[in-house]
Amino acid sequence: MSGKQPQKRNDTSIKKGEVRNPNGKPKGTLNKVTARTKATIEMVMDALAENIIEDLEKVNSSRRLQVYIDLMNYIKPKLSATKNENTNEIKGDVKINISWDDDATNLKTPHNNEELDDGE
Repeated sequence: MSGKQPQKRNDTSIKKGEVRNPNGKPKGTLNKVTARTKATIEMVMDALAENIIEDLEKVNSSRRLQVYIDLMNYIKPKLSATKNENTNEIKGDVKINISWDDDATNLKTPHNNEELDDGE
């Protein structure tokens, strides 16, 4: 006995993007237990919704606001912080001039007096 593993045949290995069972479980499909658990939780939440609304009417306004903010995180995700990656350094004073013409609908830039479209 030589103690070496037999060489695998490359023609039987699955290649990236290859589908061996096209009728298999679609990507992202929940398994039966998870789907059943999720459905049960949704049913309980629907049954409690009216009671929760009535209870929220009884608490003070600051607590009601806190519950609103906490629940909002599940509906709308928080915006991520943005970072200004402008590396241009401006030395000296910066002066910005903005002027409007008589009807105040056309914005002109000071360096070339060209009209900017106001989006209308």
